[in-house]
Amino acid sequence: MGRPVHRPELKLSSEQQKLIFAILLTDGWLEMQKKGINPRIGLQQSVQNKELIEFFLNELRLFITKEPQEVGKTAPVNVKLSNQRSEKRYPQVTVRTVCHPEFLQFIEVFKGHGKSKKMPDFEYLIEMLDWFSFSIILMTDGSRKNQGQGMEIHLQSFSKEELDSFCLALYKKLGIMSWPAKDKRSSKDDRQLYNVVISGYSMGTIREKTSPYMLESFRDKIPRESLQKKRNIKDSPFWSWLNSQQN
Repeated sequence: MGRPVHRPELKLSSEQQKLIFAILLTDGWLEMQKKGINPRIGLQQSVQNKELIEFFLNELRLFITKEPQEVGKTAPVNVKLSNQRSEKRYPQVTVRTVCHPEFLQFIEVFKGHGKSKKMPDFEYLIEMLDWFSFSIILMTDGSRKNQGQGMEIHLQSFSKEELDSFCLALYKKLGIMSWPAKDKRSSKDDRQLYNVVISGYSMGTIREKTSPYMLESFRDKIPRESLQKKRNIKDSPFWSWLNSQQN
């Protein structure tokens, strides 16, 4: 017999489902305990992102019984990167839900071969993407591009074909101009990695539409319109990428 289910009557609201979708698409994960039949959800973030951890805790409070745990060193450390740059790495904070049958729905959506994560299918992306879930994606895995032009979403665990589907869903559902671009790094097995690049032309819309949902400490992730290059929108690489998807 499995372990007793924590409050089996609990059901996820639509907003909670979209929060979990965004978390699992980015830095979150599903895990099973030994002899367990229900999964739980984990999220790890830098201590700098404590506001996001607190938001996750508050939104899923009824599914969480343990306080977040700090992992690693207690002070920032400088880490040497392969491209001769260095960056400051901060201690990490991990939070986990309880195991619960409400999370079973996400296994089929995200579970790939072995321990890998797969991109949800296009119809599910269209259903779950809105300005709330997109705001969570930006806060969890988004960053400004160099020189403040546009943004990147770091979704390197997915293939280019999977990111093509994600970018098409972003455009169809929210009108966001984005495309997959090669990451300068490669994976441990020498697999080419890709990020999602968001055009600077979409920044004005993104700032406006995500404003009700972006937590205060994350608002500066989105460049202001004054930082955008004043070029013809027809020159954006987005259009050539979009044409390649339609051929």
